[in-house]
Amino acid sequence: MYRNTTPEDVMFLAANVREEDAAEVQSVAGLTPLEALTIGLFHSKDCVTGLGRTGDPVLIAGVVKTGQPQRHGSIWMLSTPEIRHNLRAILTEGKSWVGNMADKYGDLSNVSAVENTGHHRIIQALGFTLEPPITDYGPRNATVVPFHRKQSHV
Repeated sequence: MYRNTTPEDVMFLAANVREEDAAEVQSVAGLTPLEALTIGLFHSKDCVTGLGRTGDPVLIAGVVKTGQPQRHGSIWMLSTPEIRHNLRAILTEGKSWVGNMADKYGDLSNVSAVENTGHHRIIQALGFTLEPPITDYGPRNATVVPFHRKQSHV
């Protein structure tokens, strides 16, 4: 189940984030998971928490409107290790949420650390296209995999 994110969700997820996600936000943005989630919550008009079978948050995702190009959003997600036990539900509901975000924001894109292969599979399953890796990205000169999803209609 997806619902609107609360500050309590941010605190829970920051304390339980996947090791690969923590490394990604550090290498790509130079942030801790708590910093990345807090910034994401306050800069995303659409920020959701995906709950697992136990009712605990397993992911937080959002979209930040960038305006470049005119209808574009930067989509992001951080998760806990429990995401792997909830993939079917997360992907089913996630496809609908991503579709709604594409309708609202237009083209969606971002980057993921080249090492975060678990998220690459999820990104592709949600309808995004992975691009060839690029190097020297961000404050730590990370190697990243850009990804995008073009809006399917005008």
